[in-house]
Amino acid sequence: MQTVIRQFFTLSCAAITLSLSAVASGAYYPAMIYSSPQTISSGVTYRTATHASPRWSIHIVEIDITNPNVELVPVFKQAQALERTSSMAVRSDAVAAMNAGFFNTGTPYQSVSYFLKDGHVVSNSGGNFSAIGFTSNHQVDVYRTKVAGGNVPADSTNWPRVVDTIAGIGSFTTTGGVATVDNENWAASSTDVRHPRTMIGFRRTSPPRVWLVAVDGRQTALSVGMTFTEEARFMADLGAEESVNLDGGGSTTAWVKGQIKNSPSDGSERAVCTAWIVAPANTVDNDDPEATYTGSWASHAPFDRFRSNSLKATGAAGTCTATWTPSLADNGRYKVYAWWTAGADRADAVTYQVTHRDGTTNVSVDQRGNGGSWQLLGTFNLIAAPGAPKVSLSNDVTGVVAADAVRFVRISELASVDTWELY
Repeated sequence: MQTVIRQFFTLSCAAITLSLSAVASGAYYPAMIYSSPQTISSGVTYRTATHASPRWSIHIVEIDITNPNVELVPVFKQAQALERTSSMAVRSDAVAAMNAGFFNTGTPYQSVSYFLKDGHVVSNSGGNFSAIGFTSNHQVDVYRTKVAGGNVPADSTNWPRVVDTIAGIGSFTTTGGVATVDNENWAASSTDVRHPRTMIGFRRTSPPRVWLVAVDGRQTALSVGMTFTEEARFMADLGAEESVNLDGGGSTTAWVKGQIKNSPSDGSERAVCTAWIVAPANTVDNDDPEATYTGSWASHAPFDRFRSNSLKATGAAGTCTATWTPSLADNGRYKVYAWWTAGADRADAVTYQVTHRDGTTNVSVDQRGNGGSWQLLGTFNLIAAPGAPKVSLSNDVTGVVAADAVRFVRISELASVDTWELY
């Protein structure tokens, strides 16, 4: 729906809030037919929904956000070009993905949606639009707020804890089974006309869930698309308490386990600016319970930290250790990454020790550079047993040693041979 976004900033129509009456059955769409949920990863299911009149074809990814072995990650396009959702999913080792924020179509294809990743602002363009964001500590908490240009959140209490988010335009809430729409000053041609749609919604009450939803449209025989009112009602039926409308139209894409599941209205997948990807990952940050330390470590918050802060060893050489021990859900082949803060005073030969099924592998890194991003330590066979896989380091080198975060991303079933690879 990028062609619509060009018109957005010249609109002056008043915000409209609509309260929608629930049907007597307790569901807005009791005739909706849902397929059986298919588990695609620990804590992640995929299913479809169809409706005869209006004709709808819908794709739903549901995420258990209390599961530490699944992460919902915002991804930004590479370089100056736009990028397909499927490409972002593959390079992120995702099990599912959907397109996300709005963007303009003029070079260099700038995002017009607020975007925050790992606590760092990637894009703060746009006006007073809704965003859904996730906190640290395995992303257990999720919130919605409106974020104005310049990173000014309406939620001053909870939002500072948010480290990952992508904004949309238009938000929906459900209270007592009744859905409410805030069109956020968007034109009626966008809100009240049926188009393909992409949505993200969540429920904080038990059991906490997040939904990524793609609705096909502009295809009479398959699916006609939804209005904002219909989106709000459908998300209410799913059980969402808060939802945000993301970029739709030809951008709407639902990618699951290597396949485009929906039918893009352009006839093929469109390249976009951002995506939400669902990764079978377990990230252990320095302040998570699964991270333990011996010796003296100091907290600091340089610009290239992961999320809220980082640690650096202040004790005598050889007296400080850090260990990250994930609670994995499944045996498997995992990519293991480390994140550190860089600096001229850092050690140039810090050894990360990875304990895996086939033994222990030492990986030496130069912490003077490559800070503020995930650096691959290698691909290993890991066993999902208490204390079995772990990563550790010590300050037994010359220079300052940083300890921040370690990430474990499952990419396949457990390898049958005893091999490991360094990249």
